[in-house]
Amino acid sequence: GWETLKPYFVNDVVPACRSSDDDDKDTLQILLPGIGNDPLVLDLYGAGYKHLTAFDYSSSAIERQQDLLWYAEPDASSK
Repeated sequence: GWETLKPYFVNDVVPACRSSDDDDKDTLQILLPGIGNDPLVLDLYGAGYKHLTAFDYSSSAIERQQDLLWYAEPDASSK
């Protein structure tokens, strides 16, 4: 889950993605392939990462993620 990935993500992934003038996690763009039933999208959004693009080949997985995001923050699922 997120608590296991968080240290690696914050210490390794985020710094590698930043440019010298882009230090704000509100502007970092993250692509999440194969979201399935994983709550990682919701965890990242809750941690302050707002520019997320998630996709999956399963329409039911997409609908589930939209429902989760809407429940967490009603305007987030349409962003």
